[in-house]
Amino acid sequence: MPEKSESFITKTVIITATLIGVCLCLITMIFQFLVFPNIVFENKENIHIEITSVSPTALNQDQTSGQSDQQSATDTPPMVGVIAVGMNIKVAGTGNEGLRMHSGAGIDQPTVFLAQEEELFRIIDGPKILDSLIWWKIEALNDPNKVGWSVQEYMAPN
Repeated sequence: MPEKSESFITKTVIITATLIGVCLCLITMIFQFLVFPNIVFENKENIHIEITSVSPTALNQDQTSGQSDQQSATDTPPMVGVIAVGMNIKVAGTGNEGLRMHSGAGIDQPTVFLAQEEELFRIIDGPKILDSLIWWKIEALNDPNKVGWSVQEYMAPN
């Protein structure tokens, strides 16, 4: 009669193998977080800008097309909310606290005047981007001595 051999797969072997597998998974996860803690997968699209030149004949045709084209271009109203040099603006959105006018662009520049809510100004220079803000040099319409740099956020076209 054949001898009865003991089975290699026992309850102890299965429990031990399971514990070793769980431990290896935990070690792998800990290692992954220690080595690559801030991996972020993002979809980044490349933007391609192509600049084409204009032929001299096309330029000449545009210039000689007549007064009607020039008239329609000058009659176009300014875009709502767009601020540019030469425009008149008013101080808006300060909550009646006023708008600080600085001696130069930047929050670290000294304040020279405090413009009041609804006060009218003309933009004479700018824009400059400093301190994550857009700065314009403005001059009061009623007092040419009241000149300074202020933040666009509190200006509205007038």
